Amino acid sequence: MSKICKFCLLKSASEYCRLSPKIFGGQYTIYVCKICGAGHTIPSPILSENHYEDDVRPEIITEKYSLEVKNSIVQIIERFAAIRGEAPTSLVDIGCGNGLILLEAMKLGLKVKGIEPSKGMSRAAAQKGVPVFNGYLEEFDDLGSYDIIMLNSVIEHIENPVDVLNKLHRCMSEKAVIIFQQAVYDGFVPKIIKKFWYGWSPSEHYWHFTADAFIRLLTRAKFEVVTMNRSNLYYQFVPLENLKSWKSFLFSNGCKLLSLSAAMFKNGDSASFYVTKSLNN
Repeated sequence: MSKICKFCLLKSASEYCRLSPKIFGGQYTIYVCKICGAGHTIPSPILSENHYEDDVRPEIITEKYSLEVKNSIVQIIERFAAIRGEAPTSLVDIGCGNGLILLEAMKLGLKVKGIEPSKGMSRAAAQKGVPVFNGYLEEFDDLGSYDIIMLNSVIEHIENPVDVLNKLHRCMSEKAVIIFQQAVYDGFVPKIIKKFWYGWSPSEHYWHFTADAFIRLLTRAKFEVVTMNRSNLYYQFVPLENLKSWKSFLFSNGCKLLSLSAAMFKNGDSASFYVTKSLNN
């Protein structure tokens, strides 16, 4: 039976998959719109008013991870320069978490700012010397000062993402480039493991996108996608000495192998969209 798509407002959404209760701790179904491609979680997440304010997530910083973050910032700077013909001088990270991305950006000479609703993670970022606004994007009034605006896995957490996109469009400078990093369910790994894919995160994610569906959403909000590249969510090999059960061992290592295959064919389950204001505005 079709349901109303919460983006199109048409009766065009049908069941895509029922998620594993054992993995996700509840009965969740993903419905996908056959017109716009956007998916939504049924039932929708029920989050307390202060859910994200109280959120604290563990931070494991290794030399290898710090290097990967630094390399990603270097790539972002290079792509901004390719788009705008000059190097960026500033970066704001919306949903900056513990601030590691901004710390590495500071080391490369960028003026930075984090926006983070979690009190605990804001403190962790501030302890690194990273300037953080503890609150939500709606409360932040200095967006136009930044060349690069980052949103890493943010839009799917927002019940009304169009409102956020409108704020970004209204307040960003003409020079700015927005980088959205999103999990996408048309990648190789979620196509294979489907109901077990951790990228669904149904207790917090209202929305789910294919790469094309997210581009349509951005286009509708009067943005232009200049470039898009695909990568993978985080998967790791589990060594034999950490073996808890043969099923988890095979599943984890199988997902890692699938992600390596996805990388070879450029069909990962994460996508980065480099976005500017549409020239047709």
